[in-house]
Amino acid sequence: MAYSKNIHSGRARVKSSRRATSKSASRKNFVFGKRAVMTIIVVAMMTVILAVLFSIFATPERTITKKIEDIAADYYENYLYTSIASSSAINNTKPVTEIIGNYAKRGFDTITLHQLLLFDGQRHADAATILSRYCDEYETTIHYYPTEPFGQKDYHADIKYSCIFK
Repeated sequence: MAYSKNIHSGRARVKSSRRATSKSASRKNFVFGKRAVMTIIVVAMMTVILAVLFSIFATPERTITKKIEDIAADYYENYLYTSIASSSAINNTKPVTEIIGNYAKRGFDTITLHQLLLFDGQRHADAATILSRYCDEYETTIHYYPTEPFGQKDYHADIKYSCIFK
């Protein structure tokens, strides 16, 4: 009898140890699930906070002026300067820095926003619809003044905005 009690009590211990492991496993799953839910909540809160901050600081005026400045920089650096440089190389004339240096005081001819949007195969045509909502394409102008040492990024752009932000 003592022998069978030991077997029975041994089985009972095995069953209780199985129960203990299944309880600890379910507790681990609960803790993992709780962490996952908390992570999702924190990520959602951060997304909402960032959206609110973006809407506060990203006004249409800032967005539009930044876009015009980017297009103006692209025009000078990747179109106007390279056109003058390639023309200088083809015609074997003065160095590009000397040619551009002649425009340092008076600057290049004034360019309208409309012309900027049309240059280089209308590369910035996607911005035209947004910009035309706020700005007059013919009254918004850019005047470029090259600065020493007359490299590709050595210039000052005087931008006159004719935009209405409501």
